[in-house]
Amino acid sequence: MRLDARVEVRVVAAGAEGSPARDVALIRLGGAPEIGPPGWAALRDLPEGAAAGHEANCRCCAGRSGLADMMMQLFAERAKDQIGFFRAVFVSVPSSLVCETVTILAHDPVIAGRYRVDR
Repeated sequence: MRLDARVEVRVVAAGAEGSPARDVALIRLGGAPEIGPPGWAALRDLPEGAAAGHEANCRCCAGRSGLADMMMQLFAERAKDQIGFFRAVFVSVPSSLVCETVTILAHDPVIAGRYRVDR
């Protein structure tokens, strides 16, 4: 069996994030800009609509969504020890966007190199 050292990503419906964990970063789509519950390795809020993108490598946006950019920034901050070390990222989105968000992330080659998107 091959070891997969990429960071786990779970896309969950808003409100289903579970309890905070010190080894999990949380990204909330359309989340309130307040700090939120303590205990996450990192907490980021992404404005509504910023997570959406088009097919990976489309001509208008080169496949990079605001969510993918934020995830790469989180990875860089983790590497520089600027935030808590996390083993997983939970992405909280409205339930109607769960499948679309998983597809966007799973088809982004840069995200796939650093993160393992659970389907």
